[in-house]
Amino acid sequence: MNPDGKFATLVNLATTETEKAVEIVAKSCYKILSKNGFSNCHIISVAGNILDYLIQNLDGYKEKSEKSEVTS
Repeated sequence: MNPDGKFATLVNLATTETEKAVEIVAKSCYKILSKNGFSNCHIISVAGNILDYLIQNLDGYKEKSEKSEVTS
């Protein structure tokens, strides 16, 4: 199985065992990045970028929710 297929399988595990899947996905991402030459500083930067995208997404979701409340 290719690494992407395995990753997809782990993500799909989240539908039944969320906490375990979260831990496995995080550990897998770390191992993949580390094995491919990313330093700890780079991995922290990746994690920060993921958080930035999450915050942007949540802000967009919040704006959509507020707009739908006003039009309702």
